[in-house]
Parts: sequence; C-alpha cells; structure tokens
Amino acid sequence: MRRRDPVKRAIWAGGILGGLMLLWIVSMQAKLIAAKKDYDQTQTEWKALEKADGQIRTNLSRSAQLERRLTALGNLSTNRFLWSAPLNALQFCMIPDIELIEISTKQTYALTLVKIDPNTKKVQVPASVTEKITLTIKADDFAPANQANHTKFMDSVAKQPYFRDNLRRPDPLKFAERTPTPPEAESRRTATFGFECQFPEKVR
Repeated sequence: MRRRDPVKRAIWAGGILGGLMLLWIVSMQAKLIAAKKDYDQTQTEWKALEKADGQIRTNLSRSAQLERRLTALGNLSTNRFLWSAPLNALQFCMIPDIELIEISTKQTYALTLVKIDPNTKKVQVPASVTEKITLTIKADDFAPANQANHTKFMDSVAKQPYFRDNLRRPDPLKFAERTPTPPEAESRRTATFGFECQFPEKVR
C-alpha cells in the first residue's frame, strides 16, 4: 500500500489556508474601501447640513430682528405724542401781564442699532429708538421788573396738573433767557423771556 507523503499534505493545507487568508484580506480591504466611501459621503452631507443650519439660524435671527423693528414702529405709531393736551393745559397757566409770543415744539429720535454676536448670531442688544420731547415757550412780560413775573409764570406752568404729572423729574422746566426791554424802546413791555418744558425720555 502506497503511503501518503505528509510533506505534500502540509503544502496543500498551507496553500489552502494561504488562499483563504488572501480571500479574507481582499474581502476586508473591499469593506474598508466601501466604509471609507460611506464616511466621505456622510461627511459631505454633514457639512451641507451644517451650512444649511447656519443659514437657517441667520434667517431666524434676521426674522426676529425685523419683527422687533415692526413692533417698535407699531408702538411708535400708536404711542406718538399728541400736542393737543399740553397746548390745552397751557391756557390755564396764564397770569396777568404775561403775553405769549412764540410756542415751538421739538421731537428728536436717537436710534440704537441692533447688536448681534458674530459667533452665535444671537441678538445681544435689540434695536431701539429714544424719543426726546421739548416744548419751548417765549413770552413778553409787562409787569415791573422787581415783581419777577417770569418766575411766577414758570411756577404756574410747573403746578398745572398736566405739566406737573407729565414733565420729567427733576428739573421739569429749563430757563432759557430773559432780555430786558431797553428804555429807548418806549414799550410797556419790561422784558422778553423763554423757557423749556422737558418731557421724560422714552425708549421705544
């Protein structure tokens, strides 16, 4: 009976194992290539989503900013200052020997721009408008200078209920000027004076 050569059997077994190992390596390499392809595709999709998310956040921030501006404009329109009330109240402040010669009004608006964090795109300081209102009164004084009639008139304005309740505190009235009438003018007027009624600032 012919004996089988153990060396040949070992060579055959080694060849088969080597072939199997090679097939396993090729299979793993193919899986790695496929996984790398999936990873690269996922990274690309993720970057696209990050870009879209950033744009959405920016749009939301801009939308919120515009909404706040519209609200502020609506409040400004609804709460606008009406001059009929102070002008009506002024007629109850008059005292003898005072004659109004000029009434002027001034409304100024200081805009504060919105401040946005450059990193988070979130609003740090919302946009606002500061409203400042001043009523300026000029009058002729026909009383003798020693009576300080202009001071009495200013006191009358300060104590009138509307002005008392609506002018700023402190310093509701600001004296502007008093110009005595020169003797050669041959006028019964003793002086011309002016002062400002200052309303509190409002942030809208």
